Amino acid sequence: MKDLKPPCTLKEQIKILRGRNLIIEDEDYAEQILNSVSYYRLSAYGLGLHENDIFKDNTRFETIYRLYEFDVRIRYVLMQAIEITEIMFRAKIAYHMAGKYGSESYLDVQFSQSPKYHNDFVEIFIKEKNRQRNTAFVKHHENIYGGKMPIWVAVEIFSFGMLSCFYSNMKIEDQGKIAKYLGTTPVFIRSWLKCLVDIRNICAHYGRIYNRVLSSDPKLYLEHQHIDKRRIFAIILVLKRLASDLTMRQTFISEIKTLIEEYNNDINLQYIGFPDDWSRLLGEYIESK
Repeated sequence: MKDLKPPCTLKEQIKILRGRNLIIEDEDYAEQILNSVSYYRLSAYGLGLHENDIFKDNTRFETIYRLYEFDVRIRYVLMQAIEITEIMFRAKIAYHMAGKYGSESYLDVQFSQSPKYHNDFVEIFIKEKNRQRNTAFVKHHENIYGGKMPIWVAVEIFSFGMLSCFYSNMKIEDQGKIAKYLGTTPVFIRSWLKCLVDIRNICAHYGRIYNRVLSSDPKLYLEHQHIDKRRIFAIILVLKRLASDLTMRQTFISEIKTLIEEYNNDINLQYIGFPDDWSRLLGEYIESK
């Protein structure tokens, strides 16, 4: 067991980076960045730019910070798209289940596949409702309806992870109705939701997207089998595919393309899974799904 490294001042951090062959011309600028981002977080963006802790020749501090900036901005674009996608699934699931089975169908085990998963879900839902007990709409339903909630209200308590699990435990025929609306099948939707939950959690905790191997990979269509499913481009394809609104789809793709063009001289496209034909692939499904 090694001892933990001792803390370093900003000037000591800069000295360490210079000692590892990183070019730092403006020390005041470097101190300002390290004071606001932190050495540890910023150093992760140097992965791929050094070997055995020694930076490749001509690697500049500004380049590493540009990679950090790119990561911040692509996370923001992804979070916007995931938010819209999550809200869409809340609406579709609630509308379908309420219309077919009734307003409290989400609490009835007969409309699920696995009783165990259903019971676990209900237990988590009750805990989450209690955690949000001071929220206005939860108080309203407690005071007026004795705590009962129709599914179109209850889904607002679901976390994205809960929503994904709920969909995966719905009857296959019910999963199919929602998947059909999106022009695909349940096996894809289950995979995509799971992956989007993982990405959402990474982004929500400001985790690194650039040069990250993802823990879960989405199921892709045969024509996309050349895509690295453990990099973020695969998720971008999924989000584009799930965008039900043409304007939203165009905006999302435009923002991604703008980022790639702006940071083209700094980023390594392989580290985010962008294949040679990435521009063509992002152009698919623009006019139709």
